[in-house]
Amino acid sequence: MISNKFKLFLLVCIFLYQTSVNSKTKEAEDFNPKYLSNYLSAIISYGNQNNEESVKYFNSSKVLVDEYKGYLKDYVFALVLNGEVQKAINQVKSKKNQNNSNFFEANLLLLIDNFKKKKFKQNVSLLSDLKRYQNQNNYHFIIYETLNSYNNLFLNKVSSNQENNFGKLSRINEALQFCYLNSEESKSKFINLINSDDGDYSRYLFFYLNYIINKNDFDSAKQISTTIKDIGSSLLIAQTKIWIQSSKFDKIKEVFSCQNETDLLSEFFFLISNFLALEKNYEKSNFFAQISIYLNPKFYFNSVLLLENYFENEKFDIVKSLLKKFEKKDEIYYWFRLKKTYEIISLEKNSKESLKYIKGKFNNYKNPP
Repeated sequence: MISNKFKLFLLVCIFLYQTSVNSKTKEAEDFNPKYLSNYLSAIISYGNQNNEESVKYFNSSKVLVDEYKGYLKDYVFALVLNGEVQKAINQVKSKKNQNNSNFFEANLLLLIDNFKKKKFKQNVSLLSDLKRYQNQNNYHFIIYETLNSYNNLFLNKVSSNQENNFGKLSRINEALQFCYLNSEESKSKFINLINSDDGDYSRYLFFYLNYIINKNDFDSAKQISTTIKDIGSSLLIAQTKIWIQSSKFDKIKEVFSCQNETDLLSEFFFLISNFLALEKNYEKSNFFAQISIYLNPKFYFNSVLLLENYFENEKFDIVKSLLKKFEKKDEIYYWFRLKKTYEIISLEKNSKESLKYIKGKFNNYKNPP
């Protein structure tokens, strides 16, 4: 996306030109400069990652949506980044078939809407539209190919091998697709994935445990949980160990099901978001993280990725808001909330204040990790 400074300069020039040309028309007489001012404020807020404020200004200047080519795209991004994915979808729908809706993310949101509503046949046409953008960058290509593969899976109930090998991503998708089909092969797919030497696939121990728990194989789940190390495990795996050892099997079933189409897609977009975060492309990472959360809000633990992105950019107010999702019942994640709050206080105030905070919380917390 073009820089904020250039956008400001360009918009001012366009506004001055249009005002000069149309100064004698009724449209110019009726034009309220406040709309343009709000649009400029929306762009500035957007660039500063002040999502809520940005959306507010976009809402106040929507009359300009058909006047400026990039307005709809900026507005859609702002809505998604603010967690208003459904509203973004509605905006795209209202402008469907118009020139200003011809961008990758607009077509993607229409697909997301259909996936949510299980309108897989209608997605065949939408995927053809999305295909036009697949050569714009590698992520567009990967997203198109993977969504096409998943749509075929949901329509035909047969695992569709992708022609292109996307490495780690392909192996994960394959395991999840076999799980969706309730195939016995999914067990070996997960085990091979977790034990692979070509990368860290420890996250997928959760999905394997989820699979065997749904098979009511609680004994195997408990046996595996004893091998999970308390130190060095990710938040998700450490939390899963506690759930299993407390026989809270329903909690594991509750947050994810490989029989649920949108849960599978949520995990795919979580992966895309994670890859983009590793490249420090935080705007796009946050965009796909919000889509992931929208598709499976039950798995709110995935908001840790979003939270870490904003922490990296020192947007501590957003981080604090996201941390509120984790309550005491979420043991490991609640402890993570306390530690992250400690870090924020240390950065915003001083180490003395942060130490005071964590000592108070520590005394009230049972068995901290």
